[in-house]
Amino acid sequence: MPRRYRRTCTACTRARWRKWRPRPARRAVDPKPIATDKLLAARFESSNRLHYVSLIQSLCSPAGCLATLPEDRGLIVVDYGHLSPPGSVYVANHVLAVPLRTVLRLAAQAPEPSS
Repeated sequence: MPRRYRRTCTACTRARWRKWRPRPARRAVDPKPIATDKLLAARFESSNRLHYVSLIQSLCSPAGCLATLPEDRGLIVVDYGHLSPPGSVYVANHVLAVPLRTVLRLAAQAPEPSS
């Protein structure tokens, strides 16, 4: 999950109250989770048992990380690393839904383990 510096979260919240939509900014995002995310993605890329879903790859671009939700539905995070309630719904529907459906479909097709 992209982690924002606390000052950035405060600025985003104040901007939201003023109806100004902040642009994503790379400098406002802590680089440590981005490095960890890349490491985990590389580590599990060829795994047959685990599927790594990166929130950073889904919510960030070279321009920065998503600060507000599309269609003016609010902020995606409430502080340095926690999703807002609408942000959680957005992530569930737009980031996690497809990988979860794939995993559940594969699980349903798997043969029953023998006792």
